[in-house]
Amino acid sequence: MTIAYGLAFPRKLQIGRGASVHTECMRLTRKKFVLRFLGCGYALDFVAKFLLDQPHDALGAVPSQAPWQQHISTILSPLRLVLVGPVSWLQQDPDPPPPFRVILLAIYWTLLALVAHSLLNSRTRKRAQTSSDS
Repeated sequence: MTIAYGLAFPRKLQIGRGASVHTECMRLTRKKFVLRFLGCGYALDFVAKFLLDQPHDALGAVPSQAPWQQHISTILSPLRLVLVGPVSWLQQDPDPPPPFRVILLAIYWTLLALVAHSLLNSRTRKRAQTSSDS
């Protein structure tokens, strides 16, 4: 087991003549991956709202922010564009019920997480197959 940056990464196991077993590096279950994705998404939303003093409908820097907040908002704007942009147009009501935004983001982020997990998983499987073939 290799430890780097406080994280433990298992090494590849060799079985027989050069056949390798895929490691547990990307072996997160879908449920764990989706829950971590949702946690990171809500953390980003919390940081944007309370620490950066950014309105929910703003995807970039706002003139009412302090200069350091504008810089961080500008850096995070591509991420917010992907994670919040497609959902923000659905919130036309200026004062929606509190769980509406949470539920809407959870549905959208769950779909994004499932697509990302399947893409990462298929890429990892292909890499494991090519390494076991050689």
